[in-house]
Amino acid sequence: MKPLLQGYDPPAEALLLWGFAHYRLGQMEEALFTFSRLVGTLQGGGEAAYGLGLALRALGDLEGARAALDCALRLGYAPAGETLRGLPPPPPPSPKGRRHPLEAPFRAEKGRFWVRGEPLTVRGVNLGVALPGRFPAEFPEEEALYRAWLELLWAMGANAVRVYTLLPPAFYRALQGLNRTHRRPLYLFQGVWTELPEELGHPSYEGAFLKEFLREGRDVLDALHGNLLRPQRPGHAGGTYTADVSPWTLGLMVGREFEPFSVARYNREHPERSYRGRFLEAAPEANPFEAWMAEVLDRLLTYEAEAYGTVRPVGFSNWPTLDPLHHPTESTGEEERALRRARGERVEKGTIREYNNDEVSLDARNIRPLPASPATVFANYHAYPYYPDFMNLDPGYGQAVGPLGRSNYFGYLLDLKRHHGDQPVLIGEYGVPSSRGIAHFQPQGFHHGGHSEEGQAERNLRLWREIEAAGLAGSLLFSFLDEWFKRNWLFMEWEDPERDPLWHNLLDPEENYGLLAATAPRGPRLDGKGDEWEEVPFLLREEGVFLKAQSDPEYLWLLYRGPLPLRLHLDTVPGGVEVAPGFGAEFALEVGAEGRRLLVEAGYYPFREVRPGGAGTEALIFLGPTRPTGGPFVPFLLEPNRRRTGRDGTDYPRQVYELGLLRRGVDPEGARDPTADYALGDYLELRLPWGMLLMADPSRPRAWYAPDPLPIPSLGLWVEGLGGARFTLAGWEAPAFALRLKPAYFRFREAWAREAASEGP
Repeated sequence: MKPLLQGYDPPAEALLLWGFAHYRLGQMEEALFTFSRLVGTLQGGGEAAYGLGLALRALGDLEGARAALDCALRLGYAPAGETLRGLPPPPPPSPKGRRHPLEAPFRAEKGRFWVRGEPLTVRGVNLGVALPGRFPAEFPEEEALYRAWLELLWAMGANAVRVYTLLPPAFYRALQGLNRTHRRPLYLFQGVWTELPEELGHPSYEGAFLKEFLREGRDVLDALHGNLLRPQRPGHAGGTYTADVSPWTLGLMVGREFEPFSVARYNREHPERSYRGRFLEAAPEANPFEAWMAEVLDRLLTYEAEAYGTVRPVGFSNWPTLDPLHHPTESTGEEERALRRARGERVEKGTIREYNNDEVSLDARNIRPLPASPATVFANYHAYPYYPDFMNLDPGYGQAVGPLGRSNYFGYLLDLKRHHGDQPVLIGEYGVPSSRGIAHFQPQGFHHGGHSEEGQAERNLRLWREIEAAGLAGSLLFSFLDEWFKRNWLFMEWEDPERDPLWHNLLDPEENYGLLAATAPRGPRLDGKGDEWEEVPFLLREEGVFLKAQSDPEYLWLLYRGPLPLRLHLDTVPGGVEVAPGFGAEFALEVGAEGRRLLVEAGYYPFREVRPGGAGTEALIFLGPTRPTGGPFVPFLLEPNRRRTGRDGTDYPRQVYELGLLRRGVDPEGARDPTADYALGDYLELRLPWGMLLMADPSRPRAWYAPDPLPIPSLGLWVEGLGGARFTLAGWEAPAFALRLKPAYFRFREAWAREAASEGP
């Protein structure tokens, strides 16, 4: 049995047997983890949910057991019915009353979080819940699934979980059940989400927008106390909230990463804005938006105090773009254009696309408790190591030495700590993704993408160690689940936003941050052996040379046997380079001892290079929809880091890479290396992410084309010396997918266990 359980992704059948063995031996925590692993990865069906119910019943959580057994029944596992009928009826919900006197069991002060007088270093994870095929507000409703996910986080050693918005009642029942079952709590950071006023049809953050935002905040607080009934409406969770999770809610986080243009406009339009409330005030030096945020936080504190007799730490979502620090290398767009024009350079539209990342601040230090107020305010930053550019370019950051060597990120963290002093600083998001594409380079290799799953684990652990070494209040890793709906600035231009959740873009870093991988169903493993290809028909075949093809929501897969180099042309849309009579190609691929790259037809390539001021001023400008013009083939270059001009006129060169350079590698057992494109063993096995072939939507399927994406029923493949054929593309409306734990989950589990052991009880 144990050999079957080795590795990151054991067979579900082995885990089922292992879980029931633990259960029969009375090892309930081990059984609970094993069944949670199955249910949380949607494996094992009703039998896994049944095992989860048995383990929860044995641990005394009858309501959690009821939810899991009910799930098992719905999944068709009939034996769960008898066990379910044997449970006593659920108790009636307890009435919610105000506590007297006012309580503040949690505090954020002296650089730390405190739980009933004891310090707590936050080590947690952000929980997004959008499964493949769903947008973020299309929430799962299954309590057993939420319970399994939370149990996995608890078993990992996390002491906190953060959610961005009000989730369905099932989530809060699952969290309450977990914390009643385990002695070590899993605390909650609860978000109160909003879009920008402009996106909701409001002219300002005041008036109707503020009223709706505060109403959402009051609903969230009522739900945390198990005292909310609200109807479902698009984009919002609803239902009957009876689970009181307020005893484990460590903090409230309001808002989102506010865009600098929106904050700057508010400051211009409300120059006299100030605030002094019951618990909080805006400092005299606060800008108008900070005063607005002080009012939001104070009014939510007041509501919870009056309705439930308690207050808890409050903060807001923030990011380095709005940090209160000065960055000499980070010009605004207006400054950068003026500096370049002053030296005679022509500034073309599209060459400067950055936000004004050092124009305006949102400083939690300027929102302060009134004297004798029980309220506390913490700073919360979504701080990643690769962006904005000042994190890579400011000279002081590059000199910092963290616990594992030189680190710009560590230098930035120390700068934040110096500014906030005794105010606790929480890094509310951090991490790097496991993706094929790279959207930003970082000096120490903490790039925005381009990491294997093992590389992701190694770098995320180092980031966590740097956060703790900087003396901050804690951190929340981003994130628990790979979410296919997400979009990244560099790759989203040629995606269909309405159908983005229906396929997994391995180029897009934003879709690949999770501890829990969401991938296409278990198909070929990239290893060059061809074991999973036996049932796949030949696409081309002649005297021992052949080509096979298959596809899934992530890749076009190819298996080739024959002489090298393989020279293959791909036809997706009309036009292209004529490589044979009637066969026009948009892509040319070669894999052999001397070369391994994918080229794109020049007219179809969606970027144009400009050089407005001579050598060193090059930039790639996105063209919008394109179509082939007949050749030639050119490298598929991308520009993750555009040239920047600092406030003193210093130029920082751009960084480019060739997307079509293919890398040889294999997938580790039970994991994946998305940076590997081909394996050479008994066969040449190759996988091409759909985004690399400029597919706007492989689920329909449609390809990038001018003026609009073009439906394509098939791909043409032409192999030099073998001929051509067409591969039929099958679309889908609901993507097939599989979930599994990535290496980072297990690496953090080991690291946090060691840290907990060293800290003692």
